[in-house]
Amino acid sequence: MTTMALPETTPETTERRIVRRIVTISSVLGAACAVVMFTRGGFGAAVSSALGTAVGIGNLVAIATLIERLMSQRADKARAGALLLLKTLALFALAGFVVSRPWASGSGFIAGFTAVVFGIAAGGLWGADPPPADAADKKD
Repeated sequence: MTTMALPETTPETTERRIVRRIVTISSVLGAACAVVMFTRGGFGAAVSSALGTAVGIGNLVAIATLIERLMSQRADKARAGALLLLKTLALFALAGFVVSRPWASGSGFIAGFTAVVFGIAAGGLWGADPPPADAADKKD
């Protein structure tokens, strides 16, 4: 009988765990915003709120990935800077496209996007990873 080797995976970094925690918190807050927007502004406001949260989470993941690559030794700094600029332009274009739809609610979109801002704050404060073990050994 032959055994298959498990595929090698890259270890999850602290930064990736933080981003995953922020995405989870932002998703929950975004869902709550969508429910509130549905009760206050109807279906269009709820969908706009959900889209605002999705755009905000996509923006967060994109910028985290680009910064991670930018900070690595193998990254082309000019290319990463250009990608950051393109990401920002795409964010503005996507937000403008969504908000310009006749069924969309600008306040709903902003509420959903703001859920990600609160998710970033909560994810950075709540459940913070402990310092590395070797940091405790270096205390003065």
